[in-house]
Amino acid sequence: MAACATQQPWAPTYTATSSASRLQNTQDHLSNTRRQLEEAKAAVDKPFPYEEDLTTKSARLAELNALLDLGKPENEIVDTEPVTEESRSAQIRSQER
Repeated sequence: MAACATQQPWAPTYTATSSASRLQNTQDHLSNTRRQLEEAKAAVDKPFPYEEDLTTKSARLAELNALLDLGKPENEIVDTEPVTEESRSAQIRSQER
């Protein structure tokens, strides 16, 4: 079989100009990524500006949650059996007596 000299319509064509443009775009992207990495490294070393506020509000939230839990029994028993029509009828009959 002889090699086909015509280019396929779906195949991209690269010229020296487009290759140079692609190279420049890739270098710009790499430079931008490196700058972002350096900025991220610097940001990681900075203290969290709202640390004290977060600590204060977290403590207050814990206090409020404790106050809300005061009315709940410590060992609340949860009925794990499903309610059936028969068990509901028996419960109603026992309450009527």
